[in-house]
Amino acid sequence: MAVKNKVDLKQRLYEVAEKNPPYDLPIAVYLVTKDGEFVDCNPRAREILKLPPTGKEIKANIKDFFCDPYERIRLLKELEEAEAEGRFLEKKVVRFKVNGEKIWVQDYCRSVKDPETGEIIGYTGCLVDVTEEESSRQLFEKLPIGIYTLDTENRIVRVNKASADMLGYNHPSEVEGTPIENHYADKEKAEEFENLIKEKGSVVNEIVELVKKTNEYCYFSVCSYKKTDTDGTYIGREGTIMDVTEEENYRQLRDSIPVGTYMVRKDTNGNEIIQQCNKTFANMFESEIEELKGKEVNELYVSEKEYKDFVKEITEKHRRNEIMGRIPVRVKTSKGRILTLEVHCRLLTDKSGRIMGRAGIVLDISNEVALHELRDDIGRVLHFYSATLVNLEQSIKPIISALAPDPFTSGEVLTIDKAIEALTEPTKNLKNILSKMIEFTKVEPGRRSAIPEEKWAILKNHKQLLEEYETQILYPEFQVATLHEVSRIILDVHGKIEKGKLPRELTRDLYNKAKELERICCLIRTHQTLDTIIEVDYTIRALREFVFFQQRQPGPGSIFKITKLIQNAIYQLYLFARHRRVAIKQDHESCKARVKVEERSVLRALSNLLYNAFKYSWHRRIEEKTWVNVRAFAVRDKVHVEFQSFGVPITKEEIEKELIFNFGYRGKYSGDRMRLGTGIGLSDARDTARKYGGDVKITSRPASGEDETNYKQPFITTATFILPIYA
Repeated sequence: MAVKNKVDLKQRLYEVAEKNPPYDLPIAVYLVTKDGEFVDCNPRAREILKLPPTGKEIKANIKDFFCDPYERIRLLKELEEAEAEGRFLEKKVVRFKVNGEKIWVQDYCRSVKDPETGEIIGYTGCLVDVTEEESSRQLFEKLPIGIYTLDTENRIVRVNKASADMLGYNHPSEVEGTPIENHYADKEKAEEFENLIKEKGSVVNEIVELVKKTNEYCYFSVCSYKKTDTDGTYIGREGTIMDVTEEENYRQLRDSIPVGTYMVRKDTNGNEIIQQCNKTFANMFESEIEELKGKEVNELYVSEKEYKDFVKEITEKHRRNEIMGRIPVRVKTSKGRILTLEVHCRLLTDKSGRIMGRAGIVLDISNEVALHELRDDIGRVLHFYSATLVNLEQSIKPIISALAPDPFTSGEVLTIDKAIEALTEPTKNLKNILSKMIEFTKVEPGRRSAIPEEKWAILKNHKQLLEEYETQILYPEFQVATLHEVSRIILDVHGKIEKGKLPRELTRDLYNKAKELERICCLIRTHQTLDTIIEVDYTIRALREFVFFQQRQPGPGSIFKITKLIQNAIYQLYLFARHRRVAIKQDHESCKARVKVEERSVLRALSNLLYNAFKYSWHRRIEEKTWVNVRAFAVRDKVHVEFQSFGVPITKEEIEKELIFNFGYRGKYSGDRMRLGTGIGLSDARDTARKYGGDVKITSRPASGEDETNYKQPFITTATFILPIYA
């Protein structure tokens, strides 16, 4: 029949369409009974659910496709509530398992009722495969990097949970809808950043300063690109943010310290290339940082010969285990000016000892006035660090007490070997209980519904990691951090276990074992932090005192009892001695000698010698504390103060050639058990004593009295500080 007009066309279209069921549409359509058995579904639905092709009977139940059987119960309940209110239930995203593969679908469904009784006899609906979209959404929500989207007006359209957390908010909704400039520390910078994006199109790792909900200022590394419509008009931007506050603070500190810092690495051809430097270093060479990066080091020296002589000298010092400090070199700036720099550096080596480069600091000693100002600035920086370390130490000790019982009570600095040894048993226990739980669900598979399948996969993977961490994580230093993270993840999974689904004993044991591993890991990392702080604390305070002392003109001196000066030195190091479990055997109270000295300089010298005695001491017997002898006595017109320790040896050559008194020199065995130091203490102590007509003497002999060349045994080392007696 020919269609003559619009009315006929509409009528004809309706007649034809009425005969075509929705099953012919290119969207998945299904019809199931009230119990979920398939009655029919179109080709697209069969394709998504991997069902038999059209024309064949479907022997399947839609309930079997749900990953979580309770999810269908909740879905039908929501549908019932929606239909009672006259609403449709649409865009419900559910997890399906099809032939062992997990997919995500959006379900638009409604009930089918008997027209006579009104009873629900089945359900019909449409399915849309949104696996790709849902994966992207979950990535957006769970990625530990902040993601954001802005509109044309630079208002925040969308952020993920990580972005909200970084800015101190509880939920993305607190941030969404707000102008981006509200989150800038300087609102003018928001406009500058927008103009930068519009101009360049995108930026990578741009540093911006934002303000958190708590009004705390922080730095973020931003990667962003602009969005445009079809005619190129700006319609907003998207990107990522990462909190780099700590790194940026260190960078600013590095760039603000009035000392040139640098790092040199060798390229594949063996040429030394500047890898990193700070602003002060670049200013010395009248260049920018980026201009110096990648530049060959030999180009900075006045001549090739002077460069080679310097490399030869530091290589020799490295071979002799000497500090590479106070080495003068002549360099030329980009403008051709000649400078004399004082270099302090250390070589960077690989595991085999091959030299890969070096790192260090340089001082411009071309102008002595500038050098004095520089020392004064360094003193202020060291004062800041010293105060910070003291506060950190006092904050950490209560944490260790709260984590008791503490297996690390020997008083020795906590080595990585001891840490790994303490982790062995808790790691084994946690692995065993995980194995037991996984085996239990194999025997009773119905219990697996206690947690989603992806959580079981996490437990299985981490059980394997606990079994193989020693071989999978090659560097022991990283094993502690990894096991700590494993314990936290397992505790998180434990919190998701549905009550009553698994035996209480199993879940309780899992929690206890994971908690114990977490506790030991926390203790190890806290001890390591405290050890470092206590090791560094006195070193920095002594260095600060040394720097300040260089700025002062020595005074006329005052009269002191030598016992008072000794007692003050002991008092200064009381916390360090207690941390080291070092007892102090004192035999100086009976000495009545008086000295006329500047108190601060002599106190610093005595403290340095006592600090060395504490630091380089070993245990004499397992059941007995380490102890150090401190005694004072008069010999004719001089008073002798002895500090005697039992432990790290000093070689005969180092004493006879007086190498140990060289400024910056650290003894051949001073690095025993990763002990820190500056190499300044002995040099400064002797200079101080000689200024008053005294001296410092060092002796070191085997504790056994045998074989003076066997430096693997403990030595008795005595440092004697000698001053004239004031009559």
